[in-house]
Amino acid sequence: FYLGKNYAITTGFALAVNQGGTLRHDRGGKLLPNSDIESVENGELPDGVEIKYNLQYMEIPVGFKLFTDVNNGKQWFVEFPVLNLGINVRATGDIEGGSGANQVNEEDLNIRKDVFTFNMSFGVNLGVVINSQGSFHYVVGVGYQRSLFDVTKNDGVKNNGSEEDSKSVFNAFVFRAGMFF
Repeated sequence: FYLGKNYAITTGFALAVNQGGTLRHDRGGKLLPNSDIESVENGELPDGVEIKYNLQYMEIPVGFKLFTDVNNGKQWFVEFPVLNLGINVRATGDIEGGSGANQVNEEDLNIRKDVFTFNMSFGVNLGVVINSQGSFHYVVGVGYQRSLFDVTKNDGVKNNGSEEDSKSVFNAFVFRAGMFF
């Protein structure tokens, strides 16, 4: 939605894949209480366990974009701020750790009940619009975004009775490509 020759409000649709990271828990316990972990008794994970989060989000970005004038068929832009509303569409985890009889090795465990369904991030994008023949245009850009909220529910309990209180936020460099006409 153009507000003027070089200003626009932008929106769209994006798929954020390969989101997540690994959290190491020196103290074990029922760290993913809402997930069904078959290889451990009562969902109790051992000390020294690592949980790798693999998350995917459908995102609806909204931003304010400033353009340069068209020069040699290219128009550079900066988009700031960009707010992304993310809806979790897939959440799996890999769990590895422990020792001896308490060794755990689970892959692609459904952990969707232990992460929040919604997330929001804030970011900035830089890029270029390449004008093609007629009204067909390519858009290429890079950006940075950071989630504003903890994605883990943290309703677990460690084996010493204390609450599981890890914090997981995303910092991501993003690549964006598209076309419009």
